[in-house]
Amino acid sequence: MEKIKKFEKQIIIALFLGFSISALLVFYGDFQKTLDKILSFNFWLIIPILLLTLVNYFFRMLRWHYFLGVVGIAKKLSFVDSGLIFMSGLSMTVTPGRSGEVIKAYFLKKILKNHFSETVPVIIIERLTDGLAALFLMAGGLLLHQYGIPVFIIAAVFSFSIVIILQQRKLSFKILRFLERIPFIKKFILTLERVYETSYSLVQWKHIFVAILLGGIAWGAESVGLYLVLLGLGLVPSVTLFFTAFFIFCFAGMIGFATMLPGGLGVAEGTTTGLLILFLNLTKSTAVAATLLIRLMTLWFGVTLGFIALLTLLKRYNK
Repeated sequence: MEKIKKFEKQIIIALFLGFSISALLVFYGDFQKTLDKILSFNFWLIIPILLLTLVNYFFRMLRWHYFLGVVGIAKKLSFVDSGLIFMSGLSMTVTPGRSGEVIKAYFLKKILKNHFSETVPVIIIERLTDGLAALFLMAGGLLLHQYGIPVFIIAAVFSFSIVIILQQRKLSFKILRFLERIPFIKKFILTLERVYETSYSLVQWKHIFVAILLGGIAWGAESVGLYLVLLGLGLVPSVTLFFTAFFIFCFAGMIGFATMLPGGLGVAEGTTTGLLILFLNLTKSTAVAATLLIRLMTLWFGVTLGFIALLTLLKRYNK
């Protein structure tokens, strides 16, 4: 419980920050015009958009369970418990850099007595494959727009370089031996070696490809959600709009995560709004309305489900 309470203050701050940013966006788009746009939204689309968000969580949960199988943990855990542990991590999405997702490793430690070094790498490789999946999804938008190509190339090279380095045992251990010279790191070197051993099994290409496929389906579903939000606000369906929605959603998410801010708050909203205006020539009020609606039905919907899963786990293992 102490580990969980550690994040309470961060979550409260994030909730306040999220409300403040939403308020600022509304006034940026002109309060009355933004409100009118939101009220004009085709609210029947909320159901398919939320279902697409659930598709995202389901396929990411499958990837989580797949990774647990790779490191030999899944067979010790029921699929229901595995799913609840994964979903509980969503409640920590609004912690800085998603650091609160370590709560998943915390529950595995409490339930299965596994060491953190065996489970934290799963969370790290999840994030890495999220980035790789998002890069592939952005490709369609890049074919239509020149913006973001340098960022795309840098991110792709950086991400695949990490995978390739982790696949090289000799090189990785040389890096660890070099880091061992640093006094602060030296006392953690055995843990880092255990973390690497787990990471090594996860970053083999067959596992990476499966993870990217599952992540691509997951984030693709939420990208379609943004497309439906835009249709619900009156935009005309088109292939260009479809691929642009994919690019904007994935690009804003990556930039938001890269800042290490809680849930990418402020940066993700600002990027989404700015790109909607830049690429689609939307009015400020329409862009702000679209941003608020998609964030509500993805980020904040997920945080809510995460808290439900968290409370269920705490009740289930209250001893």
